[in-house]
Amino acid sequence: MRAPYPKSDGNMQSAGGLVTTAVDMGRWLEMHIGNGRVDGQQVLPAAAVVETHRAQATFSETTAGVRVIGYGLGWQIGLLGEDTILVHGGGFPGFGTHMSFMPQRRIGVAVMANNAQLGSANLVAQSIYGALTGKGVITDDSLSALRIRFGRTRSNIAADLQRRAARSQKLSRPLEAYAGTYESSAFGRVIVSVVNGRLEARAGNAWSAVEVYDAAKNQLRVELFGAGQVATVKMRRGVADAIDISGMEFRRVR
Repeated sequence: MRAPYPKSDGNMQSAGGLVTTAVDMGRWLEMHIGNGRVDGQQVLPAAAVVETHRAQATFSETTAGVRVIGYGLGWQIGLLGEDTILVHGGGFPGFGTHMSFMPQRRIGVAVMANNAQLGSANLVAQSIYGALTGKGVITDDSLSALRIRFGRTRSNIAADLQRRAARSQKLSRPLEAYAGTYESSAFGRVIVSVVNGRLEARAGNAWSAVEVYDAAKNQLRVELFGAGQVATVKMRRGVADAIDISGMEFRRVR
């Protein structure tokens, strides 16, 4: 499906995405593998680079086949099989990325895909590591398994779209009662407007159509931060007074 591209210089930051190339990502990984050295030159202090690789927090979870045991400065520290791997990935509508490296083996992989929902960037990266470490390459059997996995994911996406389409879009109050400017001291401003008989929301350069999630509970659905989120509207005297988006409260200021 066609998705709007809500990225610009105004919201292209370290915690919100960047534009790069495969060549630049390769050099970035080369610098980390070399502890600050690129093309034989020390471009960043080794101690500073090594500190980013050190666990600043410890926890345990398994994500996309990697057993994560800690978090450094921008790197998830985990285990892929018996190998230590430092990983960071991301996704946004139309984009899916993976970058990682194995310090002991001195190899790194960066993958850029045009879809984050299928997890294809992580799967490709793990297949490359399998080939580089002698643990196997992509076979007809593995490709068949991927087709099944992708087919299942596509079916889940289609089912989700059907569920959303089946929801009643009739709210208890007129659309104009929800329109307004809302602010959070931590996350800034969200503007809800009525455009061509439908609600839409903006947060800086990010834009989202607004759906009704549960009319009885005054809950809406938005995709302002890269994924679908439930926005619970708090009414006061028949007009929206605040919106809670996944635990983030935005209060009406206009």
